[in-house]
Amino acid sequence: MKNLAAHRLKNKKSSLMFSLSVGIFIMASVGFDIILQSTKNMLLMLNGSEILIFTENDYFYPEDMMLVFSDY
Repeated sequence: MKNLAAHRLKNKKSSLMFSLSVGIFIMASVGFDIILQSTKNMLLMLNGSEILIFTENDYFYPEDMMLVFSDY
């Protein structure tokens, strides 16, 4: 108990460093996954694939979506 009390500040810093390390690893992992997925989609589109976006009610093409966004 005395050891824990004496090193309380050091333990807080260690747990903070561990949390930040894990957070950075998760952020990098998600970032790489997004890059790989978007690269895959781009290659599919360049090779002639049609990308469909599904919603709850219906689906539509990315060109239709660009028309909606061009108004803003």
